[in-house]
Amino acid sequence: MTDFNLNRLRRFFRRRQYRRYSLKHIYAIAAASRRAGSVALRLYPPKTGMGGMDNYYHFIVDLMLPLSVLVRQRLGDDAITLPCIGSLGSVVGQVYGDRFDFISAAKRSPDSEHLNLLGMNPKIIHCRRNEVHQLRADILTSLALEGYRKPDKLVLIDRAPPPPGALQGSGSLRRSLPNKADIWAALRDNCPKDLSPVHVQLEHLTFSQQVELFYSAKIVIGQHGAGLTNCLWMQPGSAVMEINPYDLRRPHFKILAGLARLEYLTVTQSSEHGAVEPNMVIDSLERLHGSGAS
Repeated sequence: MTDFNLNRLRRFFRRRQYRRYSLKHIYAIAAASRRAGSVALRLYPPKTGMGGMDNYYHFIVDLMLPLSVLVRQRLGDDAITLPCIGSLGSVVGQVYGDRFDFISAAKRSPDSEHLNLLGMNPKIIHCRRNEVHQLRADILTSLALEGYRKPDKLVLIDRAPPPPGALQGSGSLRRSLPNKADIWAALRDNCPKDLSPVHVQLEHLTFSQQVELFYSAKIVIGQHGAGLTNCLWMQPGSAVMEINPYDLRRPHFKILAGLARLEYLTVTQSSEHGAVEPNMVIDSLERLHGSGAS
């Protein structure tokens, strides 16, 4: 295999600094692939206890983002082999065409070399803004959404009940807003005149429909959850309001909003199923609409 030392690269990936979320290992994989000439690496996304690559957040951040970097860094046109990754796998082909091949575990050759993607369930997210913008450009271009379009929607995300056979404790069973009807009524009555209010359950939209909706959204309001990953498709200067249970102080979407150049506010929820005072949401909406998201 010429000068490509797979075992040395594996040891390199196991160092402590790679236990946090970082794209450095993707650059190392791309460099090793270039040095090895015809060697095509098989990348196996790691698993998580919360749905793996069928979880929308992990699919975008832990798979699509590294693949976007790899496509740009790796030389040659040989397809990169990935395992079958569930219902969202078709999105990879939609965005990157034939750059990636999918195989089942049963067809995997025992002699094939492979390296793991890193970063599932990170406590720390560390990536650069240009890496996020590259992925955003890839997806918007694949959907013919590139270019400026004035955002004109105020979006309230509603968590739908999980379908039969879904991950236990997902959807509205995991987090909910018991007074969502009151919040929606308050938003309709106080929606800025230049925006159209939209109440949506993302579970009923395709990937393309979600991207298009968030691309046209000026302000998005929703509970902490994977659907807020769509903030990456919003246009710079727009805004995200995250409704966050007090015991779930996780900075995932605050960080993503910063990388996407969005305004960000959080509204505290007393528990995962606690009511949220509509006036708190309206006060935060007025702050967002008057501080640049206008």
